Amino acid sequence: MEIILSLFAALVILYICWWKPIVGIAVLTQINLIRAVVSLDLNDICFRCVNDSDPFLGAIIPLLGFAVILIKLYSKNKKVNFRLGFIDLFFVLTIFTLVYTTIFSADIITSVIYTSKFLLLAFSYYFIGKTILLNSNQPDKLIIEFLKTTLILGVVLGTISLILLLYEGGTVNRLTIPGVHPIPFSQLIGFAILVIISSLIIDKKIFPIELGSIMLRGFLFVYLLIILFASNTKGILLSVFIALIIMLYLKGFRVNKKLILLMAIVIIPLVFYVIYIIGYDNLFERLFKSLGDDSVNHRILSYGESFEIFLKFPLTGSGPGAYDLFGFLPYPHNFFLENIAQYGILGLFINIYFIFSLILLFSISNKSKKRNFIYSLLFILIIFFFIETMVSFTLWMHKGMYISLGLFSGYYFNKIRKNRVLPQEKSNFLKS
Repeated sequence: MEIILSLFAALVILYICWWKPIVGIAVLTQINLIRAVVSLDLNDICFRCVNDSDPFLGAIIPLLGFAVILIKLYSKNKKVNFRLGFIDLFFVLTIFTLVYTTIFSADIITSVIYTSKFLLLAFSYYFIGKTILLNSNQPDKLIIEFLKTTLILGVVLGTISLILLLYEGGTVNRLTIPGVHPIPFSQLIGFAILVIISSLIIDKKIFPIELGSIMLRGFLFVYLLIILFASNTKGILLSVFIALIIMLYLKGFRVNKKLILLMAIVIIPLVFYVIYIIGYDNLFERLFKSLGDDSVNHRILSYGESFEIFLKFPLTGSGPGAYDLFGFLPYPHNFFLENIAQYGILGLFINIYFIFSLILLFSISNKSKKRNFIYSLLFILIIFFFIETMVSFTLWMHKGMYISLGLFSGYYFNKIRKNRVLPQEKSNFLKS
């Protein structure tokens, strides 16, 4: 039965990639959560278990989906445009570094597998996301569709997790889709929350997204916020908080009377009521006992080890994916430290160039924020995923950040290619 469901899901996903590529890439970004739903065993629901890797839905279908998207773009435009930019240089440097350090790796086989995963299942999200936007006549509309699709996935998969929790009849320390680690689940929920918040506080003239009435959006915000707290993922909560601060800065700290009224009458009372019903301990106990959490202590230990590995192998690092030969954890759960530990001095160059890229992205967003908030929101999403990379995951797993970078790069160069540079942009984005 599971095989039949997997085949059906695969066909649906490939059809979506052909029907609407931007929706397809949004779905593929959440493929790990989707395949967990497909493989659910209702007789053995385990929120603390992580499924074995699934080469079919986890790797083959995304690659086929990317191929379908490229074929669709070519069939529609009779060519596929791609323009190199400053963000591409980050990936060129990273790919060169991975290949070079693999040659000198302490575990060459592991490094070859790791580098292959980065190329096929990480960089590919950046490449496809950028390509879709570069080959569109309505890039603004596509960004809105991507955001809406991700929001829908967040609500649907969040609801499925709650239904399964009720079906099991128990409680869990960290809510997720059974079989998936809570981090990618909470990433999706955090992403969806940022979309909802942006629809509430950003003027539609500069961010034209329609998500229903203000009451519906207020309800969805509370609903998703509770699910996010229930996932008990500290890194994502920090990411959402910092992303929200940046959003408020870019939009300007102006008071919206309707939003204040909605917060006072609906959102805040509803949040406190739900917290009271669920229980303070269930929602916040893990968050406020972080200092004694092994996951925090182990990360702090690995931070020191990362510098030790860098000093031991300054020219080549330990090699892609070979950190665990010298460190306590499989990887240091920190984007910058992993780079210097696994790639040595080249990893340091990657870090410096990435920071430089973020500064450029912020400058573009800041200059256009009063005319077009799409740049700003894409930058906010990049920061949201980037903050999480500082406390979790390893390089090839950062596809949320890579797809956000791809969408920003594609959107930016699409505007330049069509001679719609920032000072001349119009506010009516969805007009054909």
